[in-house]
Amino acid sequence: MWPLRTLKDILRGLVWAEAAVGQDRPVDYPLFFSELMGAVAATHYVLPPQSHQSEILVASVTQVRGLSFAAVAVMGLSEGAFPATIGEDPFLRDADRAVLQEQFAFPLSPSTQSAEREFFYEAITRVRDKLLLTRPVLADNGAEWVASPYWEATRRLMSINPYTCQ
Repeated sequence: MWPLRTLKDILRGLVWAEAAVGQDRPVDYPLFFSELMGAVAATHYVLPPQSHQSEILVASVTQVRGLSFAAVAVMGLSEGAFPATIGEDPFLRDADRAVLQEQFAFPLSPSTQSAEREFFYEAITRVRDKLLLTRPVLADNGAEWVASPYWEATRRLMSINPYTCQ
């Protein structure tokens, strides 16, 4: 039912767009199909949950704010992935920002300041029963991939030894 309603909305949008542009000429099938496929690619729909089925939601940390889950898996806890690498703004360096803030009271924060710490906290506090933290140990080139500081802090606080896949 939902995908059909979405398709009807897409077709209705194409008709409205044509009426808005004022084209009364016939459209050949290849052009119609091309426009339809473009509209479908730009649209998304969400199937309603079935009460008798278990579901897995794949989402970013910001998409699940305020939601609670029986189990949560946080993936990619390696340096450069989570937390993401943030480079300094090349046009206004952090040292210059600090001077402008100190001398002229400009409300500037460091360009390398990140919300990743808050994102990690939110991710691990969404869980009610089970939490799985994962990280890659090898980069694409075969070199060892340094663990995220969140991974290391969690290991220290929880006194756990991670399971390593061979």
